[in-house]
Amino acid sequence: MYELMWCILGVMVYRIFSAISGYNSLSPYVQEVYLLGIVFLSATIEDMLSVKKLKYKVLQQTSSVGEEEIKLLRLMDEQMIESWKQTSINRFVSVWPKRFQKDISHGDWNEIMDAVASKYKEEIWK
Repeated sequence: MYELMWCILGVMVYRIFSAISGYNSLSPYVQEVYLLGIVFLSATIEDMLSVKKLKYKVLQQTSSVGEEEIKLLRLMDEQMIESWKQTSINRFVSVWPKRFQKDISHGDWNEIMDAVASKYKEEIWK
């Protein structure tokens, strides 16, 4: 009877330790997937900025749009892009699995971009 109890206790302890070590072994992968997702968002914003430059080039070439209207459009676009950056980060973090929230960076766009840059700077210099 004692042998059965020790066997069951051993199985329970094994499951606890394997669950703990399983989460710990997933942590680097979770961080890597998170950072790659942020890199994707960064590439998206770079494309948005390229389109914005092209937009202003075309607007300046047309004579129907005044300089003041272009300045107003630039201001509105800058506000929209800054809003998009923070909203995209907030949404990305909000849909992340709760048990891995501690493994990812939180903050504003610039802080997270610094974390991405330092991570990949380390990768490049290895």
